[in-house]
Amino acid sequence: MLFNKPIATLVLPDIHEMKLAKESGLSSIVFQLDHGDYMADELKELIQFVHMNVDALRIPQDLALGLDDLNLKGLVQIIQLAGEICTSKPGMVILHSHTVTLGEIFEYLEKHARDFQALQDFKDHWVNKIISQIRSLIPIAQKNQVILALENAPMGGMEYFESGHGYIHPALRTPRHLKSIVKETGIKLCFDTANARITTNALTYMKRSRSLFAGATENEILSSPSNWLDFYKEIKEDVAMILLSDSISWGDTATTSHIPFREDHFPELLSFAEMLEGNIPIALSLNETGKPGEQLQKMMQILHQLKPSGIR
Repeated sequence: MLFNKPIATLVLPDIHEMKLAKESGLSSIVFQLDHGDYMADELKELIQFVHMNVDALRIPQDLALGLDDLNLKGLVQIIQLAGEICTSKPGMVILHSHTVTLGEIFEYLEKHARDFQALQDFKDHWVNKIISQIRSLIPIAQKNQVILALENAPMGGMEYFESGHGYIHPALRTPRHLKSIVKETGIKLCFDTANARITTNALTYMKRSRSLFAGATENEILSSPSNWLDFYKEIKEDVAMILLSDSISWGDTATTSHIPFREDHFPELLSFAEMLEGNIPIALSLNETGKPGEQLQKMMQILHQLKPSGIR
């Protein structure tokens, strides 16, 4: 169950954020890196000062998978860093994918106007590129005793509805592509509950409306789970970490993505807790938009509130 597991939280390598996590009663963290040039000694100094465990490192946005000019050297450095500073052994690096613009997708479709499978071909090319990039990282991860965990993607970027900011994730939004990548590479998955809620809600709606607005193929729409709990059921055998938070609508703003669970979603959180087995690490992934630490404290209060009596 969720409520008798040690909980971590996602933080920047920042002494203030780490102290807030400590003051909230947490003993473990997941580092969200904002660049790839951290030195092991500087992070070890932070960790020792606050006395916290490090469960994993999440790669910075500029090293996200899918780019043609991906900085593999930077990813290698982070894998080596995880091998040195992660308290749990083996260490873990959370990988995630980059976005493309809607313009890129439509340009590809225009070039293949007579191909009814063009959008699927675009996605297949994207997924195959990610598979190739992961394969190049696996020997480095094995050498440094590090688990690679690929995160499920949201629909698009945080400014999706703003003019000129139509960035979208072409894949990794449903179990189908994630499972195919696991099969081809043998890596693990990192399940982001907020992202899964966003994609399943949107694609369930698309089953009725049939729209290219989400850059989704017919196959992607029809095979999408109906909710984030069913999403987890399909991939749970390959999940190595869970990033826990709630979301609303498309989750395209700071106040609708990666937020504490709303009260009307408590039953879903309780159902999710019953589904958890084994010792999968769980980290709160919260978008702090107001007073630093406010969302974390609220989420911790919710977890304590829902914790069944008798569980210590």
